[in-house]
Amino acid sequence: MVLRTMEQDRIKEFKWMVQKVLNAKDIKKPPPFYFSLIMGEHIGHNCMVENGASNTVMPNAIAEKLGLQYEPTEKSVLQLDGIVMNTVGVIKNLE
Repeated sequence: MVLRTMEQDRIKEFKWMVQKVLNAKDIKKPPPFYFSLIMGEHIGHNCMVENGASNTVMPNAIAEKLGLQYEPTEKSVLQLDGIVMNTVGVIKNLE
């Protein structure tokens, strides 16, 4: 029960911080840019270039199609809409 309350408090705090950032008037960041990308024998449509993210999330199906290897993890990601998504792994040093 205590852990659940702490998790809910962290989610509320994160949502508050995100809202504060989204409402900031002095942030000048260009919108993301979408395009089609050829990756080996695969074509990915609506790929996004986002300059500024230190970490990026991709669907597991895409990672499998590209043959990417990842280190298993039990971390989760809190989306801006408040939904918590579980991750399956981390891809490090991708070039």
